[in-house]
Amino acid sequence: MQDEGLQTAYNDPDDRTLKEFFHSLLSLGFVPLDYVEAAYDALSDDIPEEGLPVAVYFEENYIVGRRARGRRRAVPPRFPAKYWNCYTAPLQDLQCRNNISEGWHNRFQLVVGKHHPSVYSAFDELLKEQDDTESTLEALALGQTVKAAPNKTWKKHQERLREIVATYQTYKDEES
Repeated sequence: MQDEGLQTAYNDPDDRTLKEFFHSLLSLGFVPLDYVEAAYDALSDDIPEEGLPVAVYFEENYIVGRRARGRRRAVPPRFPAKYWNCYTAPLQDLQCRNNISEGWHNRFQLVVGKHHPSVYSAFDELLKEQDDTESTLEALALGQTVKAAPNKTWKKHQERLREIVATYQTYKDEES
């Protein structure tokens, strides 16, 4: 969105069309896997003119890939929906796949203290991380609690997400 210069239009308080479209694209992560492509097709009817380049990028990289033209073969999406779809996660009280890895990367970057560490300093920090992981595993084996309970805001967010995902079929039936 920023690469296409759409941040100002996205943040325009008087015209929320573009913002709502991008939020609709993001909501595809919570549609049942079998319905992702159909849901995208339904969204594509309402693509704002300025959002078209982002929609094409999203379609090629996340939904259907590049379609076949002439003698060229179709290319599957770079990131198929089975890797980014989180429909079942809220129903099973799980986090979406990348939240945990993003949290680890953010924490590791803070520990290292720079964006591009040398190989040796990165290796030293990885060794420290391994020691920390082993200590955590030992504490778990002893029955100790090693992770703080989620805060109220996170719990409310998860509950709301679970309610929305659980009633997907109802929303779909009402639309028909």
